[in-house]
Amino acid sequence: IDTITERALAALLAEYPSVVPSRAASYEEARYATIPQAVSDRRQDEAPALEQSEVAALIDWKLSHGTFRPKLKQLVQSNSPDLVRTATATAFAKYDGHRGSVQSCLTDLCVLSGIGPASASLLLSVAFPDSAPFFSDELFRWAFWEPGKGKGWDRPIRYTPKEYLLLFDKVQQLRQQHGWAAMKVEKAAYVLGR
Repeated sequence: IDTITERALAALLAEYPSVVPSRAASYEEARYATIPQAVSDRRQDEAPALEQSEVAALIDWKLSHGTFRPKLKQLVQSNSPDLVRTATATAFAKYDGHRGSVQSCLTDLCVLSGIGPASASLLLSVAFPDSAPFFSDELFRWAFWEPGKGKGWDRPIRYTPKEYLLLFDKVQQLRQQHGWAAMKVEKAAYVLGR
């Protein structure tokens, strides 16, 4: 990840639509455009937050990109609309783009049933697509790539806040060096991991 160039990143981003699973295509617009825009629009009038239906749509996107866990969607849908709005508004208000706020944001978001650190990072990433990376398998494995058995694309992931903070730091380094949005790095990693 440390040696990727602007040209290589652009090539990976151009390839992204062709590697998205067909079952995920219908969720792409919501994940990368509709929901982030809705959160941005809410910033104009009120504290930004997510609606329950938006969180459910994001979890659908996540499940369509990775391992399907049928109980996860049920857990997420069991959250009340008020709890979803409150938890996401609280977390989004605390996020300042720096590592120090991230742990607190994850804690606030993980009060929602079915939301662990990886899903919490997804919620943060739609509100802050430039700076908050989604804790995807592909991005984590690419960011901490090591050759060898049990490493690389097979590297185990524990999905802990500590691992997310390491990933967050790595993506911030790329942002500082190249000015790349976290969302672009995430998409490039997805292409490489396929």
